[in-house]
Amino acid sequence: QRALSHDPKNYAARSLAAWIADFEGRFGEAIAMNLRLRADNPLAVDVYRQLGNTYYRAGLLDQGAATLNEAARRFPASTTMYYRLGLILLVQGKPEAALQAFEAESDHDFRLLGPELALDRMGRRKESDRLLAQALAEESVQRGSAYQVAVIYAVRGDKDQAFHWLEQAFKLRDAGMLWLKYDPLLRFLAGDARFKSLVDRMAALNAA
Repeated sequence: QRALSHDPKNYAARSLAAWIADFEGRFGEAIAMNLRLRADNPLAVDVYRQLGNTYYRAGLLDQGAATLNEAARRFPASTTMYYRLGLILLVQGKPEAALQAFEAESDHDFRLLGPELALDRMGRRKESDRLLAQALAEESVQRGSAYQVAVIYAVRGDKDQAFHWLEQAFKLRDAGMLWLKYDPLLRFLAGDARFKSLVDRMAALNAA
């Protein structure tokens, strides 16, 4: 806010303000800000990523899919676009299309952690188990993708493992934890006291 008061057109400050609005659940504001940012700089890849994120978390799945499809087409070297698109397709009940998106992801760790979600929804648990075991053998996944592992277990309905990995993500200061409160794939965990505990501890960290 201080940066924007000095320079209302500051692109970095506007982008950060949109990002903060998203993880605080002010989705309408975040979408409006990101749309203005995209209009000002249509070649800024991250704006498409964040706009897709916000549509996903706000439940505007068609808009999110369209945004991420456009980004993947326009910026083929970009990362995590197909993973995020896969999440949207999964929530839309399209696991076959989600699997194709996850398999197209170029980021190594995200590509390792997407197909399990779709395969599980397709009833192919053995294949999902095999891929998950391979992913968990990677140190980069254990150290840097704990939140994504938690999402896999949440989709499977395994609350204990989901919370185990969310606790790991919390300890490791995994950036994914910023999306905890409004992640569509974690909503069924919200009634559990462990979820409230995590949200409260995240708020305490923010206050500190």
